[in-house]
Amino acid sequence: TSFAFAIGSFSLIGLPPFAGFISKFSIIYAAIQVKKPIFLAFIAVALIATIVEAGYFFRIVQNLYFKEGKKLEKVTETSGFILIPLIILTILIIAIGIHPQFITGLLKEAANELLGRTGYIGWVLGGT
Repeated sequence: TSFAFAIGSFSLIGLPPFAGFISKFSIIYAAIQVKKPIFLAFIAVALIATIVEAGYFFRIVQNLYFKEGKKLEKVTETSGFILIPLIILTILIIAIGIHPQFITGLLKEAANELLGRTGYIGWVLGGT
């Protein structure tokens, strides 16, 4: 479970090769392309927030793996029922980070369909 937490934390920070890197990079890249001051301010806030996130998450991961903790009695590992979704999500975070085209391709198709007026109107009115 601590490994899954570390992977999730690294993804939230936006480290490659995790899924969070792709989303953060795409958002910041799009904001740079717009070239408006409000979006440049957004980029600055996003980068500052990422630095703060990194500080907190790296400290937690450091405490999990590299710091001698208190000895606790009756510590048990999480049940398999709870571990299954955790393992699946961890694998997805890594897989999407390594091969983002799977998700980005689907998202581009959906965006094109919604941004195209004919497709959007047909979808809203219940057509195909």
